[in-house]
Amino acid sequence: MDFTQNERLNQINEQTLIIGIDIAKHKHVARAIDDRGIDLS
Repeated sequence: MDFTQNERLNQINEQTLIIGIDIAKHKHVARAIDDRGIDLS
C-alpha cells in the first residue's frame, strides 16, 4: 500500500480506532485515539 498522507487520513472514519505504541528500554506506553482525536486510554 503506497498511499500519500492525505489518502491515509481520508480512510479514517467514525469506525476507526488509532493505536499508538511507544516501546522504550524501560517503560512502554500505549494510547488509543478515536477519529476526533480524543484520547480513550
